[in-house]
Amino acid sequence: MTSRLGKAGIVAFLAATMALPTQRSADACGYAIEVRVDPTAQAVSSAEKASASGDQKAAIGKLLSVAPDLWRKKVGGSYVGDRALRVAARAVVRSNGDLTPPRATIPAKLEASPADAHGFDWASKVLEGFAAKTSGEPESMTDLGEALERIPTRRGEAKALLSSLEQKDLITSAFGYAALARIRANPAPKAPSFISVPLATLEHGSLLVDLARCRSLTKSASICKEPEREKSVD
Repeated sequence: MTSRLGKAGIVAFLAATMALPTQRSADACGYAIEVRVDPTAQAVSSAEKASASGDQKAAIGKLLSVAPDLWRKKVGGSYVGDRALRVAARAVVRSNGDLTPPRATIPAKLEASPADAHGFDWASKVLEGFAAKTSGEPESMTDLGEALERIPTRRGEAKALLSSLEQKDLITSAFGYAALARIRANPAPKAPSFISVPLATLEHGSLLVDLARCRSLTKSASICKEPEREKSVD
């Protein structure tokens, strides 16, 4: 009887042991899992955040630290390369001309541009490339409208583009609303007072709405400050 109980106990013990989950560590088998982060992608992500928060110098610095050939890149090169190029174009536009690509990297046809404008020309070309590549996707169109606003001869295009996006509630950034507000702050073309006065009032009301929407998309007050009116030249 005792022998039978002993054998039964041994069988039960072995059955319970076999039922337990086997624990095998990767290290015990000679393997280890190592997570590697692409430093270029990480830098581009950090640059995107810096640009969105208003620190354009930091954005460009982060990009150049991993992509020294940044200014020579072209749209369509690679996914990460395109992200870097888009952020660089945004930063140039948002720096109000303080940050510009080196002259040596600018296409010959843009060499005649004034020193304070060639960066905007470069950025607009880059962002036009993204607008074409993405078939008019709202983020690309918002970026393009923002860039065109910086070029005096293309502000009409910028206003048409950004106004169209605004009507559909498709402006994707605080900077896009700020650009539209700057356009509306500028004097309208000369017109009879019975037209220009109510038009100016209407535009100012729209400007205030743009600034309110701008502030809803960012915590940086400097991005959405009310623009000064440009002095008209008689």
